[in-house]
Amino acid sequence: ASSTTEPKLVRVNIDNDYERYLIPPLITEVMATCHNLSVIERTYDHSRLNAQETGINTSEFLTADGLFQIVGDSLELALFTASGWTLHPPSQSTNQLLCAEPPALNLVHDDSSNMNRDTGMDFDPFSNMGNQQRAGSRNRRLILRTFEFNANKMRAGCLIRRPAGEIMYYVKGSPEVIVKLCKPSSISAELKSHLLKATQEGKRVIAIAFASYKNIDATKVTQEQLESD
Repeated sequence: ASSTTEPKLVRVNIDNDYERYLIPPLITEVMATCHNLSVIERTYDHSRLNAQETGINTSEFLTADGLFQIVGDSLELALFTASGWTLHPPSQSTNQLLCAEPPALNLVHDDSSNMNRDTGMDFDPFSNMGNQQRAGSRNRRLILRTFEFNANKMRAGCLIRRPAGEIMYYVKGSPEVIVKLCKPSSISAELKSHLLKATQEGKRVIAIAFASYKNIDATKVTQEQLESD
């Protein structure tokens, strides 16, 4: 954000697709993949699936293979749910690894001028999307490895493989810690003032950073090695 533009804070309880897609795609990808959530299979009564009150909450999803539930830290679960992505359970096709899939899009932006006027933004977040729908399975991110949050490190991380084969390292945690891991040129000059304002307003702030790799052994590399570059 420039010095004349107030940064927009995104709520976790995002309740419509338009608001969700105002979040930069990289942010939603981190929300959907950088976590220590698990997927467990649940039993259900087939007779209740067509009823209005199915009892299925936001952390549960139904597939052809059964009913599954995402479990884990409440904040990570809230962030994942807000991303709009789907978390697929381990399977033989993924070498028993979790994978995250972005939501399919089928958006029409004929009224984009009205949306821009309502939000006060000078860009169309739906531009170039048209009526095209993402091919879900081709866009899945394979979660190769997770690094759990550590009270001493004050951060958590993950390694994922994107559809084209690129490996991304995402890390999130205390802003003070994450900033030290980043290249100085990538840090906004307004960061300190934004952090101070958020702290004064009693808001919890989580910082994220990333790095990309082409060839790396995800099973052996350490978090320190990933962050040394």
